[in-house]
Amino acid sequence: MGKFIKKPREERIEEILNAATEVFLKKGYHNTTMEDIINATTLSKGGFYYYFKSTKEIFFRVLDRTSNIDIVENIDKNNPKKEIINEICEKLAQTMLERFDERTLYMMSITEFINDPDFRKYHAKMEERYLRMMEKSMLEKLPDIDPVILGEKLKFMVSIYNALAFYCYMYQEEDLYERNIDQIKNIFVQILSGI
Repeated sequence: MGKFIKKPREERIEEILNAATEVFLKKGYHNTTMEDIINATTLSKGGFYYYFKSTKEIFFRVLDRTSNIDIVENIDKNNPKKEIINEICEKLAQTMLERFDERTLYMMSITEFINDPDFRKYHAKMEERYLRMMEKSMLEKLPDIDPVILGEKLKFMVSIYNALAFYCYMYQEEDLYERNIDQIKNIFVQILSGI
């Protein structure tokens, strides 16, 4: 543990979350203790517990920081509807193949989801937030579509995406998915057709 340095609250929280991210990525959620995270910061044990009470609380905060990726954001709303849908589906299919820290943390959380009701509740909340964000972005690009139908289709599409991403990641099948990326994109296009 390093020497204590006085910092504002926001900086302390950021330090804790950054340190926790590194520890979670190295040891996994299940094998990480509060002591591991405390030792990766410049805080004393008492100072640390002022901000967070459990590894689960910290893990959820880390996940919150990583769940705001908007794949629709940079799509030109002046494109034809079909082109916008194709571009969204292409981006979704491509992100499935990417390995990045946020994906690793998300996959860790899914394994906890199976046995921990707090993780199930958290996932339901996180998925709802992501669906609303994606729905809002898509409605900005395609204002003429029915929001109810879009919401239903997005929920189904995200569930398919998560299942495929989980399998791809856990079984390290990126090559298989890369060879079939057009079929994956077409699954998403089929789901969004008719909006």
